[in-house]
Amino acid sequence: MKTRICYLSSKFPPFVGGGETITYLMAKHLSELGHKVIVITGVFDDFKPYRPQARKEKFIMKYIPVSRNIALGMEI
Repeated sequence: MKTRICYLSSKFPPFVGGGETITYLMAKHLSELGHKVIVITGVFDDFKPYRPQARKEKFIMKYIPVSRNIALGMEI
């Protein structure tokens, strides 16, 4: 039975870390098995040079603009 899966991740590649990598690999492999996968993640509003265009993956990416100060904590 094919299912619809939605991952919510605060960060996603090009950021590198355990959570980012696992979310990417799970979405990639589950979509290759025929499941409909959507990944919803944040992208810093000042990170425009790296703002993703079109990925060649079988899963769907949705990006929500996030303030860097809110995502990483404000400096004191």
